[in-house]
Amino acid sequence: MILGQQITKKFTTGRLYAQLTGDVGFWRDLGNVKDYKQDPKLTRKEHMASGGGVKRTDLSLIGDITAKYSLTCDEFTNDLEALLNLATQGADAVQAGGAIVNEALTGASLQGRTYFTANIGISALTVKVGGNAMLLGTDYSVDLATGAITILAGGNIANASAVTASYTAAAVTQHVFTAFANLIQLGTFKLVEYDQFAATPREIQQFAGQLYVTNWGDNKGDFTEPVLELLVFGNPTILRRSD
Repeated sequence: MILGQQITKKFTTGRLYAQLTGDVGFWRDLGNVKDYKQDPKLTRKEHMASGGGVKRTDLSLIGDITAKYSLTCDEFTNDLEALLNLATQGADAVQAGGAIVNEALTGASLQGRTYFTANIGISALTVKVGGNAMLLGTDYSVDLATGAITILAGGNIANASAVTASYTAAAVTQHVFTAFANLIQLGTFKLVEYDQFAATPREIQQFAGQLYVTNWGDNKGDFTEPVLELLVFGNPTILRRSD
């Protein structure tokens, strides 16, 4: 390649893959890498030579290296969710769905308080006290997505009432994470870069290391962008497209 050609100009996108300790034969796709940088920390030891009444540095050697990558992601996979919460992922919680009849919401209601149904994603809700149907908007309010039912002040559901709920539950599957149960992530990592000059990757970097979070990102009206750091062990392998 000749300096000044289009192919020598670097404008890339990337993805990060991980093969964590215990993974056999597969890689985890940690999603789109918005940007990244190599951020090594070097400590140098300088040798001073004396002459002519002054000391001058005549050699500077690297004493130690902390090799790191800093990566900004903007996609959320299950693996990234687990990493952000230092979590392990267990078996899925499966809500089968169907008709639920006279579920006990509370045996001692309080006006102004909220109670949750046992299921989420509910519809066709009927709230009863003593077999009598209560009135939505007057006696209670509801968030059907979460199953949150609030007993309204001044309504006909008196304090200390036994309240039941009948409804239709949606079929829902939820992934279950246990936070702060996985305090270190070790493995082999692959950073794949693409550019606009060919369909094949421009560069693939692979290395063993430790992955951790340094910035969890802000949950605001924009893409959430957590920042990951990779502490590199050994010597990374770098494959760069020849054209």
